Amino acid sequence: NTSRIGFKGAEDLGNGLKAIWKGEQGVDIADGGGSWATRNAYIGLAGDWGTFLYGRHDTPLKISTGKLDLFADRMADYNTTVGFIDRRVNDAIAYISPNMNGLTLAGAIVPGYDAGFGADGLADGYSVAAMYSNNGLFLSAAYEDVTDWANSPVDIDHWRIGAGYTMNAFSIGFVYEDQDQGGAQADLMQ
Repeated sequence: NTSRIGFKGAEDLGNGLKAIWKGEQGVDIADGGGSWATRNAYIGLAGDWGTFLYGRHDTPLKISTGKLDLFADRMADYNTTVGFIDRRVNDAIAYISPNMNGLTLAGAIVPGYDAGFGADGLADGYSVAAMYSNNGLFLSAAYEDVTDWANSPVDIDHWRIGAGYTMNAFSIGFVYEDQDQGGAQADLMQ
């Protein structure tokens, strides 16, 4: 479930600016499978102003509560047990701010989300998040809207909030998500 191989690099462009890249894939050691760049795979620029990425990447909504999933990458992670929807999307154009006194902002648009089914807009999907981390306290809020063109199309939007606290070896976390998929609504909590 968590075997991976990847490569990443950076090239200093001067004046605090650097070009970055990454390619990572999951590897199924038991069955001998895996495809290249099935996980985050992108190119980008990074500097004091933050990080700009283009490629396959986790959405800000997914990033917003990843550290609160105490069983991440295991059979009991919150995607499996609770039914949260975390996306890693192709062709993401994303920006992640620098840490500003504990606050980090992230946003992404996804041109042609589900393009194989007819999507062709600049922002067929988008995701935004705000995360605050300081002295063991973690708070987050995120919103995501995509259109599932494979199913007629169906508009899928959801928002998520999270809170957690870590002290020494003790961690506690809470995540709440509201999903609306074409009028069918679900409230999920971990």
